This record gives sequence, structure tokens and C-alpha cells, in this order.
Amino acid sequence: MLEKYLEGIYFNHPLLKKDRIKQRQYQINLAEKGLKDNVLIVLPTGMGKTIIALYIIAETLLKENTKILFLAPTKPLVTQHYQTLNDLLLKKTEIITGTTSKKKREKIIQESDIICATPQTFDNYEGLDKFGLIIFDEAHKASGNYSYVNIAQRSTKKTLGLTASPGNDKEKIKEVLKNLRLTEIELKKKTDPDIAPYINPININWIKVELPEQYKLIKETLEKYTSYVTLLIQRYGFALRTKATQSEILMLQKKISQTEKKEARDYQSLMLISALLKVNHALLLLETQGIHPLKEYFSKFKDDTTKSAAMMLKDERIQKAIYLTEGFNLADINHPKLQKLTELILFELNKDPKQKIIVFNNYRDSVKHLERILQTNPLLSVKRFVGQATKQDDKGMSQKEQKEIIDDFKAGKYNVLLATSVAEEGLDLPAVDTIIFYEPVPSEIRMIQRRGRTGRFKEGNIYILITKGTKDEVFYWASRKKEEKMETTIDKLSKKETTLEKINNIVKPKSITQTTLVSTTTNSKKKLKPTIIIDHRERNAHALEFFNKEEVDLEFDTLDIGDYLVGQEAIIERKKADDFLSSMLDGRLFSQASKLLAYEKPIIVVEGILDAESRNINKNAVLGSILSLSTDFKIPVFFIKTPKEVAEFITLIAKREQTKKENELYLRKIKKGVEDHILQRGLVEGLPFVGPTLAKRLLEKYKSVKRVFNASEESLQNIDKLGEKKAKKIYDIINKEYEKD
Repeated sequence: MLEKYLEGIYFNHPLLKKDRIKQRQYQINLAEKGLKDNVLIVLPTGMGKTIIALYIIAETLLKENTKILFLAPTKPLVTQHYQTLNDLLLKKTEIITGTTSKKKREKIIQESDIICATPQTFDNYEGLDKFGLIIFDEAHKASGNYSYVNIAQRSTKKTLGLTASPGNDKEKIKEVLKNLRLTEIELKKKTDPDIAPYINPININWIKVELPEQYKLIKETLEKYTSYVTLLIQRYGFALRTKATQSEILMLQKKISQTEKKEARDYQSLMLISALLKVNHALLLLETQGIHPLKEYFSKFKDDTTKSAAMMLKDERIQKAIYLTEGFNLADINHPKLQKLTELILFELNKDPKQKIIVFNNYRDSVKHLERILQTNPLLSVKRFVGQATKQDDKGMSQKEQKEIIDDFKAGKYNVLLATSVAEEGLDLPAVDTIIFYEPVPSEIRMIQRRGRTGRFKEGNIYILITKGTKDEVFYWASRKKEEKMETTIDKLSKKETTLEKINNIVKPKSITQTTLVSTTTNSKKKLKPTIIIDHRERNAHALEFFNKEEVDLEFDTLDIGDYLVGQEAIIERKKADDFLSSMLDGRLFSQASKLLAYEKPIIVVEGILDAESRNINKNAVLGSILSLSTDFKIPVFFIKTPKEVAEFITLIAKREQTKKENELYLRKIKKGVEDHILQRGLVEGLPFVGPTLAKRLLEKYKSVKRVFNASEESLQNIDKLGEKKAKKIYDIINKEYEKD
């Protein structure tokens, strides 16, 4: 479709200014996808997401008499998109933000073809269907109460999502797709053959430093306090590891906070958890930032009116940590990162005095301290760049001030920008030569966004400062793993058939369930056997020896959730008794329980005998965990002594779920109160080879279930991803005479 607009090296569309855009095949291919389906396009930063949107906008306006709405999270980013579209398009483009009066907004919408806007300005707008296409930049933000969700759900027209980093959590990515009504994902990686030629090399350097001995004294003191507080929490009957992660602590805090009838131990534990979070933050500042930010943090304790702060200030370990911090601060014992930062900046500016450098730091106090130190060097021209919010005595920057700093940075007035997370996305910052991470971040989204500030037009450099043996190393590897997982997750979601769909579409939306788990035989009089799908990691489980092959069929595959899939709605997680206790302590238990809730009938089977005493685990903590699984998660827990009994139990559940008394094949179940469009999709999904995505495509093409079923074989062949053989099978099965069992 778009190939016809290629003229030499240029993409010359009737609605684009001539000889302005050099064509890239991957951009054209992705634009074709965006014209055909509601797509989430995941593309590395600097690879031209706006150009892809531009192609889609131009072709849409050429074919349809409609308007386009292009949304972005911040005013500077909206302005950036407006400038690009206005510069290249032959259609009227305008901008609407919070500063645009409501009276002007409607006039702008009426007189313009394309509107670039912040989402909040259209949150309550009633005329969304005027826009034949709505584009959501930074689409990963479409969760919770963010305005993107409300806008997409109230529109009935086409949508397009753009992002460089949607995250690694499959459920959150699915939530974004659902919220923006997107049906497809198109992922492009830097290593893809069609992308690689346009990627500028980025040299990533890990600079490791040692934690000073003085810092280790404070660290040891604070860690003693964390061990003490954790022990108190355990004594109240709550399972928490001695070195629990931040997410595990927050999970426990949430769990206790949501308890309806709180007891005295709940309130005491919440106070202790608050203290634990505070001391963990102090440790993080010490390890990753240094003495000065830690001193600033401790000084705020005097104004903290919470019970946890009061309790901490009375503790001799905290008092000792504060005393040591103040002493080392007076002695000017800075974190070794500070010296290394200065050396790196001077090294890079010596190579090229005109280059621009951004230093990212998570904390405002640290940024202020770094600015004060670096400004003493006459060779450096340094400027702090922070968000709009005012925090205590630290005044935020208005958008006007931010724009002035960015303009000055572009013009070369400053060669070093010290920025918090505000510079990671949503601002029209120039591409820079060197990025320095003062500390790694555990978020793959933020890591990708920071990294994307360099290497856009030429080779870039990244330096990551890491303190050995601290959370710096943990965060760095966490973001690396999450980024790898993100690509794997998107790859899986973008495939037309998931692993579970390949095994007879076992997993369906909870509203409609469909299964062919029950095995059939050529002799209709024989009893039907249930099929159990077993995760391949269970191949060495002792229980497998005791399954009766005459009663059940066993199949191995990769299950994202649980160990034994025994029915459309039933999943079983098997744990050995010792592993149950270990997972309770390290936080895996409740994390796995949360995932099991994707099924309506999750079950946990504990194989063997629990021996908490030999592990020095408080009995109340074990009982509390079991009670939480049963009451909070609504997951039944069965304690079964032997592997043989486990096999018998799983077989029994499979039979119960997959066969009726008459041993008839249980093909479909539709629940009451289901919305019409889900019922329609469920009916179409009953056809051979038809999964959720293809069902939607068929319904969008033919507009009703009746027309889908009445479609000719030739017509079906024209549906994307069907083809001649599949179309023939669908047509034959619809029109074939029913033969009685």
C-alpha cells in the first residue's frame, strides 16, 4: 500500500512535503501494520516512532474524511510532535494543552485536521468519535486511572500505541493492550536485520568503586537494626525474610493494611514495617549516594511525626548511625562516585569540549549536592534540572524554567546537565554525546529511556557508576534481566498462537471457557480420558511414576503459571513441604499465589510433611501464611503425604473438571451475564484454527456472527492469517451435516 509512494531514497506521499523524508523499510512495514490493525508498536528510542505515526496519519487522511488525535503525556513532548507534523504534513495541525482555553479548544478542533494534545485535555471531551484515529505516545502509561484509558475506552474508532519500553510484566502489557483497545503487538529490537543498519553504536562502560570503610561502619549499624525489626515482625506471626526485598516488605504492608478487623499485632507490625522501609532507604542512600544525602535524610527525622520515626530515634543503633553520619560529613568523606564522576566528565570534555553530557541521579538532594561540588570546577558549566513539584525547601521548576534550561543546554551555555527522572521521558531534550548514570535503576523502562538520550545521530557513550557489593549491583542486573524478559514477553504476546492455544485453546477469557482437554478415541463406547498438561520442569517429579495411563493422558509443555493444568479453569501448583517453607520465607509463595489467580480454580498441593521447627520458623508464621492463602487469595491448600497420593489427587481433579457423569465431551461453557461482544467472539472462537485475535478480525470484517458463518470459502481466504487450507476447513465444518455420536 505505502510502497507506491517511494521515489528513490524519499517517501513522497501526496499529503507530505516533497523530498523531506528519507524512507526506511521497517518504518513503512510498521506503518502498514498500523493501518490494518489496532497495533502497539514497540521500537527503540530514536528509530522514528513519530515518522511511522506520520505515515499512518497521512494515509488515513488521504483515504478518509476524518480527524486525527495525537496524544502525548507532557506539554514539551506534545509541542515536539506538533513541530514535526507541522513541518512535514500538508494538512492543518494544531496543539491543545492545559493552557488552551475551553472556548478556543472547540474552534481548534473544528478547523484542524490533526490535534496534538495532552490526554487530560480530552478526558471529558464528548466528541471523540470525530477522530478516526487516536495515537497514544508513551503507550505504557495506559493503566489505572491515567487519562489514556478513559479516552480509548470512550472512543469506538481506530487506535495506535507507540512506546520504546512497555515493561516486562505480561499482565501489565495485556492491560495496556486492553485499555487502549489494541489487538496486535509489533516489536522491533536493535538486533533485527532491518533495524541494525540505522542503530548508532553505544559504548557502555561499568565503572565500579569500593564502599569506603567509614561507610561500612554505618552500613553495619543500620543492618543490625533491620535484623532486629524483622525479628519483631516475625514474632508477631508474619513471614518476612531477614533480608527481604523492598517489594516483599511492601507486599506484606499492603496485606496487613487491607485486613478488615485489625488486631494490636497488626498495628504494631505496620509501625515496624514503616521503620524497616525508612532504614532501608537510609541504606540505599548511603550505598549509592553518599554521606551528604544520608545526613539530609536523617535531619528530616526531627520533623517526622510518625510513630515509626519516633521509635527509630530512640534506638541506640539509629543514634549511632546518625552520629557517625554527621561526623563523616564534617570530615568531608564523600562517596568515591563523586570523584569518579568529575574524572569522567573532564575526560569526555577533553576529547571534545563542545559535547553535551547528562548525568542522571535519582535524588534531588544528591543532585543539589553534586551541582554545588561540580560548580567549583572552572572547566565545567553545570546546571541542575528537576521536576515541577516542590519538596520541602527544594523548589521545583516550572515548565517555562525547564524550557529555558533545555534551550540553553542546546545552545551550549551548559555542557553538563544534572537531571532527575524528569529528563528520562516526555521532554524535548537534545541528543547528547555522553550519559552518566550516577546509579543504576531497577526499572527496565527507565533504563531504556535514559539510554535513549544518546546515540541518536552518532556514536554515544554511557557510563554506569556502581558501588561493589551494594544495591547498585542488584539494581543493575535487575534492569538487565527485566529488559531481556520484556523482549521475550512481547515476542510471546505478538505470536498469533500462544503455547496454551496450541494445546487446544485451554486458556480463554474467564467469561467464556472452552476446552478439548478430554481425549477422544475411535471407539465411541470407550470412556473418555482427561488430559493433564504438565509443566516440563515437573519431569523429575516423583509423583509422575504413579499416574495411571489408563485413566489419564499426560502431555508436557511450558506453563507460565502452575505445574499441572487439569481443566479449563483449574490449575495446580505442587510444592514439596520444604520448598513451601522456603518460598514462604523468600516471598515467592505469595508472588506465585497472585499469578495463580489468573485461573478461577487455583489449587496448591503441598507434598510431604511440614517441619517448621527444624527450620527455626515460627509456627504462627506458617499458620498465618496458610490462612492468608485460604482467606486473602481464596486458594485452597491441600497437604498430601506421598507422591502416589498426589498423583491420585491430581487425577481426581482432572476427571472432575473434564468429564460429566455421562462421560460426554465437555466442549463449551458460557456463563451468565456476559457482554454480547464477548459471547459473539466466543462463538466464532469455536471454529477450527480460530483464536481470540482471529475471531476479532473475522467479526470486524463481517460485522456479525451470522455473516461469519455465511461467508464463502473464497471470502475467508482473504482474511489475514487464514489462507486457503484453513479457510477450507472452516467452511467445510460450518456446512457439513451433523453426524450423531
